[in-house]
Amino acid sequence: MEKRAGSKKTSSDALDRPVSIHGKIEQSGLSVQSKSRAIAAFDRLLGGLIGIPAEILEGIRAKIELKGRIDLERLTAATAKFSEAENLSLLDKAALQTFFADYAGKLENRVAVFLATQEALHLPEPPPKQNPTQESSEATASEEAEIDPDWINVFAEHAERASSDRMRDLWGRVLAGEIRKPGAFAPATMRVIAELDIQIAKEFEAVARRIIQGAVRQTIDKEGLSQSEIMLQEAGLVVGSEGTLTSRIKFDEDGKGLLIGNEYLLRFEGCKPNSAANYRVLKLTRAGSQIASILERDEVLSLTEFAEHFDAKKITLCKIDHWEGSIIHHNAVSVIKN
Repeated sequence: MEKRAGSKKTSSDALDRPVSIHGKIEQSGLSVQSKSRAIAAFDRLLGGLIGIPAEILEGIRAKIELKGRIDLERLTAATAKFSEAENLSLLDKAALQTFFADYAGKLENRVAVFLATQEALHLPEPPPKQNPTQESSEATASEEAEIDPDWINVFAEHAERASSDRMRDLWGRVLAGEIRKPGAFAPATMRVIAELDIQIAKEFEAVARRIIQGAVRQTIDKEGLSQSEIMLQEAGLVVGSEGTLTSRIKFDEDGKGLLIGNEYLLRFEGCKPNSAANYRVLKLTRAGSQIASILERDEVLSLTEFAEHFDAKKITLCKIDHWEGSIIHHNAVSVIKN
């Protein structure tokens, strides 16, 4: 029998709907366990709508990329149909219209976050922390873990309120991070993210680029408080804006010392033997550290700026090759001060 034009698709077409979603996950380079977590997370995020037609997802994607909004013609038509129903009071009709409008907005935001998560899963993973061999057992346990359903429920509530591109992208990075490593973002951290305003977010992004060993050297060396640092502390992202926290670099009997980052380090020479140099820092809170893990960093720039304000006869920027127990094998990249 010939298939007539305009005839309805068979129910088997519903099985093809998740294909584009699964395809994106397969291309992401995730482990098998992470792929499983991604599918489960997307299913809960979209409220069981992971099987929505690919053409609708692509239509939403196109409109988001054009800074537009989802075409709500279907919901508008549905609202009108209900509004025409008999035996409905004006209050009932108004309630239905409000419900559909609210639902449409939340669905748009959830799908936008879902798309942002797909993009984030294709980004390079954050570099490993210092001496990654110490974290091998933790990494194995994390790989086998599942995302807590309660975590997804809390996340979805935040995601459906993300109406700006900035927040959608941020929530997408959060979910991608949780898919890679369950437990990477605490519910308390999500509350901090939800309350970030644009000014604080920009200030923290600037701070995150300068993180070394989980802390940031304070930009003010004299007594006094920085307003931006105070704001970040009040937002629950850092501590130490009062200038009371310090870190130190120890120098051996030859006057040599190291400041170790994730991928690079600074090698100091010609300092006072068997001494130490203290410097004031802002330290990240748990929430600040978790949020910083998904923000852009420039470790080379951070270490270079640090070296320019540090008193030593010779400072060399080096690339970490590998760890051998507590020994760091590294190669010189450039001499910053000589």
